[in-house]
Amino acid sequence: MPVSAVFIDGADRLVYVRNADGEWDAHKVKVGSVMLAGLRSRKALPTGDIVSLIRPAVVRPSIVR
Repeated sequence: MPVSAVFIDGADRLVYVRNADGEWDAHKVKVGSVMLAGLRSRKALPTGDIVSLIRPAVVRPSIVR
């Protein structure tokens, strides 16, 4: 995943993923190795997920997976 898709929130690393309703959900990720093409996550997101490269102004409340 692109480095710019990972956001720091306290001790957590978050990726914002667009859900079926078009809203953004925050997903906790554990960052693994950094490569030329981007970051490797220790816990992969499903293929085809759309991630935000900027922190969304509105995130679905109480959703951190």
